[in-house]
Amino acid sequence: MRHAAAGQRQQDAHLGPVRRNHVMRGRQGHGRESGLGGLLHGHTLTPLDRPPQRCEEYPGRHEAWPGVWMRLPRVVSLIVIVAVARLSPAVAADHLQTPPHGPAEARVSVCFVPEQECDTGVAEAIAAAAHTIRVQAYGFTSRVILRALVAAWGRGVDVQVILDKSDERDHGSRAAAARFTADAGIPTWIDDKVAIAHNKVIIIDGHLVIGGSYNYTAAAERRNAENVTFIDAPVVADFYLVNWETRKAVSRPSRFEAGPGADEAHVVASAGGR
Repeated sequence: MRHAAAGQRQQDAHLGPVRRNHVMRGRQGHGRESGLGGLLHGHTLTPLDRPPQRCEEYPGRHEAWPGVWMRLPRVVSLIVIVAVARLSPAVAADHLQTPPHGPAEARVSVCFVPEQECDTGVAEAIAAAAHTIRVQAYGFTSRVILRALVAAWGRGVDVQVILDKSDERDHGSRAAAARFTADAGIPTWIDDKVAIAHNKVIIIDGHLVIGGSYNYTAAAERRNAENVTFIDAPVVADFYLVNWETRKAVSRPSRFEAGPGADEAHVVASAGGR
């Protein structure tokens, strides 16, 4: 029981920021939630006793796909119990093992910019990582998230990154960020077998998946309307890990080598300071 409780606390650490229910002042003096503050505060996980017969029966709940139902509170948060009934084997390539089927619990939270500081939420989840972090990114210039990844690497977390080929350009903030990860020694690959490697995914410790429309860039945080999803469910993470390994297998190592090159000041200046 002690080991189980410790494991639960470790998983809770990834969602720790969402439990604090705090609000920080925004950049222009408006109240703006920092990270995922308060998104899951006060909620508990309870299994649905039966699937909804009609979406209209359950205000705020809708059927996402067969076997999955969500309750959406009025606040920007949700707790989801995922009944992974029978996912199609077609979601994985024939030569890859499909992650195991069966009932599974998932804790899910969401974040939206410009209303919230989603980069802080992503960075706090990275800071809670204990073992592994796998990243797929299209644009990657966020100082907040880069710092968190380098700090995780520095404390012994196995961090690996797959980037789009545009992140290897010789100029601009995106190349600076790619050099920055290389200088830190983080293994970095370039997915150049497709027109655009447009994934925006971070998989932490084999159970937390961060995704959504949000690129890990200053523009996404400061100028765009974006969404970020945090799904804490090993069965979901398994699918994303299979895809991550599939893309790594056809990617090549970044041509940037560890050593003098980009530094944080360069990244920050190019990325607009965040």
